[in-house]
Amino acid sequence: METRLAIKNPTMELVEAHRDLHWRRDPDRRIETAHEAERFIEEVGFLFAMTDSRRPGPSLYTAVCGRRDAHIPRNVQKDPESSLTWRNVQ
Repeated sequence: METRLAIKNPTMELVEAHRDLHWRRDPDRRIETAHEAERFIEEVGFLFAMTDSRRPGPSLYTAVCGRRDAHIPRNVQKDPESSLTWRNVQ
């Protein structure tokens, strides 16, 4: 069973650090395999598979990129990170 600590007045820095950890927005925790992608989707839900930093919440695309500011480009066919996201999921 998971134990959660209650923080009465978290700062935005603490909130963002928590998000970086759990939403895998850190290069050291980015998703690199199909198994990791599947586990991430099971944790956060399929709804968040291909959103980016313009929408609040977890994102598989952002987790594959491993950074907070990931934006899906207009021409995803030429974007290596979107390609990697789809290859991981399949």
